Order: sequence, then C-alpha cells, then structure tokens
Amino acid sequence: MAFIFRKTIAFLISLLILKTSLSAAATVDVKIPIDVPTLPFRECWRYSTEELSKFSIASDNLTQIYLPIVGGKLRSIERKTGSLLWSSDLGGEIAAEMVLAGEMLFIVVRDSNEEVPGVTIRALSRLTGVARWQSRIAADRVESVRLVSDDKSITLITGNGKIQTFDVESGRLKSFFDFRERVEFPAVYAKSDDIFINTGHKIIRFSTAKNAPAASAVVKKGDRLLFARGDGTFLVGDLSGKVSLYSMSARKRFWTIRTGAEISDVVETAVGFLLSSNDNFIYHIDAERGRRLWKKRLSARTRGVLADARTGAFNAMAGEQMIFVETATGKIINRISLTGGSLFINRPLVIGNDLFAPTSKGVSAYSSNGCQTKDAPD
Repeated sequence: MAFIFRKTIAFLISLLILKTSLSAAATVDVKIPIDVPTLPFRECWRYSTEELSKFSIASDNLTQIYLPIVGGKLRSIERKTGSLLWSSDLGGEIAAEMVLAGEMLFIVVRDSNEEVPGVTIRALSRLTGVARWQSRIAADRVESVRLVSDDKSITLITGNGKIQTFDVESGRLKSFFDFRERVEFPAVYAKSDDIFINTGHKIIRFSTAKNAPAASAVVKKGDRLLFARGDGTFLVGDLSGKVSLYSMSARKRFWTIRTGAEISDVVETAVGFLLSSNDNFIYHIDAERGRRLWKKRLSARTRGVLADARTGAFNAMAGEQMIFVETATGKIINRISLTGGSLFINRPLVIGNDLFAPTSKGVSAYSSNGCQTKDAPD
C-alpha cells in the first residue's frame, strides 16, 4: 500500500491554500479519484501565538519544531504534541532563514549597533537552545543575508558582497571572499559545493570548495535569479513576468516565456517548472522548450511553495482554501475550505505523513496517520 501511495501521489500537485481555524480542532478528509488513495488529514494540535516572524519554521525531523518569533526570539515545540520545550532570546532581530547542520541550529540576528552595523551568526544546540558559539560580522548593508550549509561548514552571504564560511562545530573562520559589489537576493544554493549569486547584471557560480567564482553568465538588467540546478542551468525573471532559462556551461539562453506578473516561487517537476506569479496564477512550464503546459488561477497570491521530494507532491499557500491539482492537466480534483479567519503566512513543514502549518495565529499540526494527542497547551 505504501508503494502504491508513493507512486500515485507523484502525479499530484497539492496547492495548499489554507484558511485555518485555530479555535476548534478539525477533521479534513481529502477525497481523491478511485485509483488514488484517500488522504485523511486530522488536526492534531495547535500552538497559539500571533508573533511568528516572516521567516520559515524548521524541524530536526525527529522531535522538535523551531519557531522564529518577532523581537529576536526562537522557540522549540514538541513535534507530536506542540508543547513548548525551550525558548531562547537571540539578542537581536532575526535576519535570515535558520539552518540546521549536524547537532546545531544556526541563526543570524541583526544587532542594534548604529556606529558599526553588522550581524551575528549564532550556533545553538538544537536539543536545548544553548549557545555553542557566535561570530559577529561587520557589514555596511545587512538587510539581506543568507545561510547555506553542508554537514561540516556554514556559509554566510551578506548583501555587501562578502561570503564567509565557518566550521560547524567550532565556529572557526575557514574562508572569506569579497565580491566588492552588491549581491542581490535570493542567492540559490544548488545542493552541491556551488552557490549561484546575482549581482544585478550577471549570475555568478561560486565554488565554496575552492572559495572562488567558478563561472558566470551575463543577464539582462533587472533580471532576478529564481532557480538554479547543479548542472549550471538557471532561471531568471523580471518584474513584468518574463522568465528565461540559461545554461552557464553552454553559455546560451535556451528559451524565454511571458507570464502575467513577477514570479514569486519556482519548483521543479519531472518535466519542467511550476511558476507561481503575483497575479495569482500558477504555470506549469516544459523545461526543454519553455512551452506552457497549463496555467491555473488561484483565489489569492501565493505565500510560498514547498516540494516534497519523497512523494513528488507540491504545496502552494495563498488565500483561504486547500486545493489539489492534477499535475499533467492542471485540473482541480479536490477542494477544502476551512473557517475561522486565520491565514497561512508561510510554507508548511511536511514530515512523513504530518503537516505543520504556520498561520497568523500560530501553528497547527495535521496528520494522515493518526494523532497521538488532541490538543497541546497554549
């Protein structure tokens, strides 16, 4: 049965657009055509807070869910019950998505030193929240930072063009590189030793192993880096919704398409890319020729996308509904509407059969494999 589930769900895109009720537990029965398994999701617990920051929640995939809180705090809640495990005061506003590597959790905070502006990278024990090490980086432009990691190193990219890599365990500075020009975001880590970086007029492939640029490609002014692969191909888009696929190794542009508005998110599929646009559409584009396979209008602008590599499912958050769409055709095969007024504010976590949804009123946990407990204390 598990094999059938994995095989068939790979043909679905789950476009998740949630209006969550945190005032009462809910049972959600997802009914899919007869040749596809039924996916019943039940709300297992709720953690109430209206202080979630704009950054994503994270997990160690074992026991804990980590919540970034406005005001420079980090909280850990128990995955099965939603109970608070620990809370840490970070000493400054969170400035980047958190990263987990080994037994550590890494987070960047923006300090309040006006004379010498900068950020501090903090390494915490993911089990207890106790600080292991920290390093302050002076930077004259710190409104944009990114963390990327492998199991042994943690790399910090700041908007003023500096790339610094630290040892995960000790915090020792392993390498430093200065582009001496502004870096625009997002910077894309392509699941290899390479980071793809946008400087505004070109895309640079930077090797963290060699601590040097490995290749580059000139793009049109105003193009923003959207997505990159380890093979050197990458997508860029502009404010009007024009999207182009380039190859850094072939030194050519493969194709260009036009969508209705700026692209907010990209997820790769078996045959191409799913593009979420700011005019409330999602497009499925063929990777080989850039042909539009289908487009679907959503009820509101997406708030983030999530791909589940295990099942091939795809979630997009916007508006007040959860809809399931057939990948091949874009046909909606199921729709769920919830009441209560809460809104999805960021992408959910999907761990096995469990889904953890950040909303404007906290976090709700859903499972398709049964709940261990009904509710968690606030």
